[in-house]
Amino acid sequence: MADSGQDGVAAPVEGLRFTVLGPVQVLVAGEPVAIGSPGARALLLLLILHANQVLSVDRIVDGLWGDDPPATARTIVHGYVSRLRRVLETVDGRAAQLLTRAPGYELRVDESRVDLYRARRLLDTARGQNSVRRAELLRTAAGLWRGPVPVNPPTDAVAVELAELRLVIIAERIEADLELGRHAELVGELRNL
Repeated sequence: MADSGQDGVAAPVEGLRFTVLGPVQVLVAGEPVAIGSPGARALLLLLILHANQVLSVDRIVDGLWGDDPPATARTIVHGYVSRLRRVLETVDGRAAQLLTRAPGYELRVDESRVDLYRARRLLDTARGQNSVRRAELLRTAAGLWRGPVPVNPPTDAVAVELAELRLVIIAERIEADLELGRHAELVGELRNL
């Protein structure tokens, strides 16, 4: 597990990290690693969203293709899994593992390696803190976004969910800044929103 950082939340782990608050990426020492096709990237997103849980092949097929999967959907999924396994084993086979677990697959990873889980922990930790601390934690959480999540299956619904999380974080941070009397500093930001 990661050490607790200054913000009282597990500090980001060095080495292998996963980002979904923007384009889906696997990073090693801050540098992106080639994942493969858009389909492999979409599968990785699904696995990250369900980290440390078994995700059935049926749910994966539904997440990747919805109501119109190709006849070879299961074979394609197995190919994506093989590709992702090779990537993870190459970069750091101990930091994250893609396991076969009936009836599907499980991405086993320390959640401190995933930006989404860190943002959620920062939001949870901020609630109930004084205004100064709350603003700091929420500013850190908002800073984890690196751009919009690409919108296409399965990310269309995910993009909406992540955008809502970002807006909650920003709204709560603005509220904390208002409590601190930072009205003038917020004018430009509020216009942009």
